[in-house]
Amino acid sequence: MSKYLFLAIFLLFISCGKKEKPVVVPNDVLSIEQMINIGTEINIIKAASETRLSNGKRKQENIDSYMKSIFKENEVTQELYSKSFDWYATQPKMFSKVYNGIIEKLSQREVELLNKSAKRNRAK
Repeated sequence: MSKYLFLAIFLLFISCGKKEKPVVVPNDVLSIEQMINIGTEINIIKAASETRLSNGKRKQENIDSYMKSIFKENEVTQELYSKSFDWYATQPKMFSKVYNGIIEKLSQREVELLNKSAKRNRAK
């Protein structure tokens, strides 16, 4: 009996150990939602550029132009996005939330595009 009591007390002691403190996003870093929105657009631009046939220099100019418009549209600078990306990269759980959010948004857009395409094909 004392063996089980000791085991129960030991398990209780272990379970009351240090708890992780919640990570607070600094004020000079973009929010998770902003990172997801911008990251989604960046991934779309990069994927679209990979599927187009163009020479390297012209392709990079197009990417740079689109990237500038994404940052302008979201009222952030590329430097702020890069700084925020670097900060999230040091926080694995937060970084995972950002990337999972991007994947989820990209999946939603894919479904929307497939639905639109199916509607157009039915209308023909």
